[in-house]
Amino acid sequence: MAAPRILIVGGGFAGMECAHKLERKLAPHEAELRLISPMDHQLYLPLLPHVAAGVLTPQSVAVPLRRMLRRTAIVPGGAIGVDTKAKAVIVRKINGEEVVERYDYLVLTPGSVTRQFDIPGVDKYAVGVKTLAEAAWIRDHVISQLDLAAASSHREEREQRLQFVVVGGGYAGVETAAYLQRLTCAAVKRYRGLDVSQIKWHVVDVAPKLMPELGDRLGEKAMEIMQRRGVNVSLGVSVAKATEDTVTLTDDRVLPCRTLIWTAGVAPSPLIATLGADTNRGRLVVRPDLTVPGLDGV
Repeated sequence: MAAPRILIVGGGFAGMECAHKLERKLAPHEAELRLISPMDHQLYLPLLPHVAAGVLTPQSVAVPLRRMLRRTAIVPGGAIGVDTKAKAVIVRKINGEEVVERYDYLVLTPGSVTRQFDIPGVDKYAVGVKTLAEAAWIRDHVISQLDLAAASSHREEREQRLQFVVVGGGYAGVETAAYLQRLTCAAVKRYRGLDVSQIKWHVVDVAPKLMPELGDRLGEKAMEIMQRRGVNVSLGVSVAKATEDTVTLTDDRVLPCRTLIWTAGVAPSPLIATLGADTNRGRLVVRPDLTVPGLDGV
């Protein structure tokens, strides 16, 4: 009989570690291992703000899957649907081709997606911090704003280009704002006609506290450090709309801005909705051993 096929969806922390451990625990004849991932690397997401600020290189936070996994076959694409009765996953490969991957056991580690709201302009003018491409783009964009501000003779345009808004007061938002604020304030000293006092960074979050996941003491310490550095923190408010050169907050303030960075949390992968299984706020309900009730082999 053929060895059972174990299909892993997602090449992040959980997916890669699962495949890595299975390679060590199971002999080649005991299982066929396959991993579906649109990227050829496992990304260390907590360090993306460091990449955006140029503190780390992209290579420092990306581990090639094929280097870590010696006998797991990598399927380059993303899962777009699961048929649990047929034990099959529909995959859209990176070249656009759709294929069916069958399984005996399915490990679901698809991760999350950036949480967005139906706010005018956000989908067009905001950028997230979820991928290497986004982090690298943010760094280049922020530096280019200093160049464009120095080249402009219009006060309004300079104000727009030297103000930056980060939405989200959690780990990603605070780290991104803190590192980039330090970068811009150091870099602007090399531009004639520009001054550190013109650089304005804003962190906006609808929550009443900064970095609530760290607890009150550390959250308050983070707030103290941010304010001491000159970062404007607005809590209890969110974005009402965004345009190419403004961000309007829900308290009716209008911030001149050409850089809107969106780190307002994450939502479960939409793949989970295709299983037809019980969920809690979009997340699968599982047993203590992580098996999904009613779905064989998942």
